[in-house]
Amino acid sequence: MSDEKQKNQARFANFDLIVGGVVVLLIAIIGAVLYLDSPQRQGSMVAYLYPLTSSASGETAIPNIWLAPVDNVDDAQPLTGSRMGIFDFAVSSNGRYIAYSERDEDLLLLDLYLLDLQTGDTTRLTNCAAEDSECYTPVFHPDNNTLAYMRKSINRDLETVSPGVSRIWLLDIAARQTQPLTTNTQMLGHSPVWSPDGNTVAFFSSDINNPQILIYNFNPQISDKRTVQAVPSQHGTTGTISPNGQRLIFPDIVDRGGVIETHLKIVDLGTDPPQFEDFTDKQGQFSDLSAQWHPDGQAVTVARKYNDDRWTLGYQLYNIDVDTDGITPLLIDNRYTHSFYQWNSTGTKLLIQRLALRDEQGNPERAARPAIWVLDSETGELVKVSDFAYHPRWVLP
Repeated sequence: MSDEKQKNQARFANFDLIVGGVVVLLIAIIGAVLYLDSPQRQGSMVAYLYPLTSSASGETAIPNIWLAPVDNVDDAQPLTGSRMGIFDFAVSSNGRYIAYSERDEDLLLLDLYLLDLQTGDTTRLTNCAAEDSECYTPVFHPDNNTLAYMRKSINRDLETVSPGVSRIWLLDIAARQTQPLTTNTQMLGHSPVWSPDGNTVAFFSSDINNPQILIYNFNPQISDKRTVQAVPSQHGTTGTISPNGQRLIFPDIVDRGGVIETHLKIVDLGTDPPQFEDFTDKQGQFSDLSAQWHPDGQAVTVARKYNDDRWTLGYQLYNIDVDTDGITPLLIDNRYTHSFYQWNSTGTKLLIQRLALRDEQGNPERAARPAIWVLDSETGELVKVSDFAYHPRWVLP
């Protein structure tokens, strides 16, 4: 082989090494960027509305969405700077987007917006105010591409007509297209809840003459023939759907000797009509305010207040095994009552909205305001995320 040919081969070999090295470096850089930008790397984070109360100056406080890392709550930062205030919001399952409702500054009606947490961009999703309507309470479909939300007509220009009743609408985020859930204008509803598989959306009927939970099925060929199934209920809340999408637990009202209390019912969504039975004792010495499925599908977390010797001033949190009915206390603190709560995706941390009913001396708390806490179910550690805050949601569970 000639010296010139050997030199050329060496040059090509060196060139290949350089190109290969650059490719590897680029792959490493891209991987690092993706890793650094990955929501999961940032740890558990919580979004919530703050503040609730009036400011020290006496001016009315305007609630905005704030974001706080659970491991360092002092680093909480506002995500929105609304001058009218944020009404409510939801977080996508991948932790990237927040959909929220905000009041229009001119028309004073609610519209929906989308915040991209990676880019910081905000996009208006609806133009309901211009159509004399309000749109609010967005809920992400599990695929994060669709929102279910509530819409109602205000009828400002019709003096003899009062505001309408809310209905469930759907919004295709990418296409920016909205439409009613159904063409049946008599199907009223509020408080939509998606099943984890995205095949159904449940909501409570706004028809006061026929109170019930309606379960709209997008795949009737899979789970029987009917598109809409109805479950009678007097409580007014939708309830919680199991991780496998097969069961619904909801609170209902019971009359116990002239005293109105609440207990829980469980529904089998795979039957037509849906079969339901008591999940907690209808005549038990307690009141069950609400329930949330644990991600393992085996336990249900319940906000309960006993009326016997286990009585507490507020609602406390318990886990109930769905197979054995075994009850395990989760968080008992007689100073507080617990309302909204949500498990993270691994079922190790519980996000809680708590209200102090008594101060540290045991006296009634006259200036009680809700606060956001996180409970580590494995260690029992409680972390306060924020005072004077409400409507908490996991962002990066």
